[in-house]
Amino acid sequence: MGRDHTGAGRGLRRALSCLLAAGALAGTAAGTAVAAPAAVPAAAASVTLNSALAAPDTDLGTQKRQVVDGINAERAAHGLGPLTEFGDVSAVSQRWAEAQAASGSYRHNPDFSGQLAGYSGKGEIIHLSYQNRTDGNWAVNGWIGSPSHHAIMLGDFTGMGVGIAVGPARVPNAQTEIYYVVNTVKGTRPATTTVSAPATGTFTNRGATHRLQGAILSRYQGIGGPGSVLGLPTTSELTTPDRTGRYAHFDGGSVYWTSTTGAQVVRGAILGTWSALGWENSAVGYPTGEEFAIRDGGRVQRFARGLVYWTPELGAHEVHGAFGGTYAAQGWENGSLGYPRTGEYAVKGGVRQEFQGGTLTWDRATGRVTRS
Repeated sequence: MGRDHTGAGRGLRRALSCLLAAGALAGTAAGTAVAAPAAVPAAAASVTLNSALAAPDTDLGTQKRQVVDGINAERAAHGLGPLTEFGDVSAVSQRWAEAQAASGSYRHNPDFSGQLAGYSGKGEIIHLSYQNRTDGNWAVNGWIGSPSHHAIMLGDFTGMGVGIAVGPARVPNAQTEIYYVVNTVKGTRPATTTVSAPATGTFTNRGATHRLQGAILSRYQGIGGPGSVLGLPTTSELTTPDRTGRYAHFDGGSVYWTSTTGAQVVRGAILGTWSALGWENSAVGYPTGEEFAIRDGGRVQRFARGLVYWTPELGAHEVHGAFGGTYAAQGWENGSLGYPRTGEYAVKGGVRQEFQGGTLTWDRATGRVTRS
């Protein structure tokens, strides 16, 4: 187990480790691991949703900025220039953070050197926290306290990328699993793949040609492209009505992206419910993760301000706001309320939502939620 540099959550923070590719630091061979920890066990079949959806106290967009600023502040303290955040490098870091969060396997990306081909130097540092009370500063302070990590932070690099993802708690007493990945690079890519010109792809579907690029294209390709559950695109990449995100629709779903959430797939009945609620302008906001399996064949997807559940028997329904707080307190779908049977609907004096094990009613006058 790793050192707890915050004084809280001792015993719940994994050991830190770093990996250097050829040229990252003088004398370090490609693929050399330094103090690499054992992998976290894969998720048990009965992971509770309460643990699975325990969100960190600080949003991931803020945490990414804390990591970038913290690393550059440490470099400045040692008389070194800042590292520029490169979008293509962050895309590699984010995908690996998400892969760890999905699998529960805490380890280095075995392919990061190839994925960052074209840079003359490459490095990687990773961190895992089991505490909600964590943020980018915690990760940076942990790396500073580890000589091998500190060496990469102060290495001869020019750029970096940051990825952070949240997974379900899979070990006793854990609140959550938050995976941090930082890739460092030196130089720039060849002119054919510069960071200022994101990769693009064109796809023809029923006679129409659609163009994807950047993070949405990367996510689409990452799950298998046209051969995946999404099939072929039905639109090119577009800007969302609120002007803060990008999206593309496909035969089998959609991919939505913002700078704070990354690119997330939404599909099936969960997509249908989210669409009916008003997409990103709905009460639940943008997707912040992708759907995953829970008990009795159910599935759930996290959004910025709530969740959307699906079961074969009950279909897809959102839970958010005051009802979401009450639902969380009683153990999510594993508690006595069970799965939601309906979405919210208006009643005299308030709002109501039905669950397998009861009904929640919000009183507009008092702001209180009661159960019946």
